[in-house]
Amino acid sequence: MKRDHFVVGGWSVGGRPNGARRALRGVVGSAVLVVAVALLGCELFEPSEYRVIGKAKLDDPRYDWPLPEIPETATAGVPFEITVTTGGNSCYRGGETGLVVKGRSAVVIPYDYIDGGRSGCFADLIFFEHTVPVVFEEPGTAEILFRYTTEASWHRPEDHTGDGLRVYTVEVAAAGN
Repeated sequence: MKRDHFVVGGWSVGGRPNGARRALRGVVGSAVLVVAVALLGCELFEPSEYRVIGKAKLDDPRYDWPLPEIPETATAGVPFEITVTTGGNSCYRGGETGLVVKGRSAVVIPYDYIDGGRSGCFADLIFFEHTVPVVFEEPGTAEILFRYTTEASWHRPEDHTGDGLRVYTVEVAAAGN
């Protein structure tokens, strides 16, 4: 009895033992390699972004840094806005603003994002405004604590420790006065 060989997908089935299996193994191995290299490439070339406490150089005469905008007076139960400014170079982008209010005390912490994976950042100073609404429910003298980073390297996220602190006071009048 004579056997005829037939061709499936370009490979002769029955002509060479295990030939199709070897070819399939090679194709699968190549596909796995391509996917692994693609995923590894994404990790190597995609920059890592870190959330950091914003940097402000309020006491450095070399910078014309905008001072925080905090009103001197407010009314109990009525929201008012506080604006603080942070800065960085082209490896930064502005983020959100943290706020904690307890009684007649508020802590404002501006957060920015730094691209820790880039090395070619433009040195030009870029400012980021952080505006947050604040409400004090009790009349009296209230304190606003502005926490920021002072001496961080522009490129090192771990240097953004929030070592700067400014305290401002706001006179809060009773509602209806």
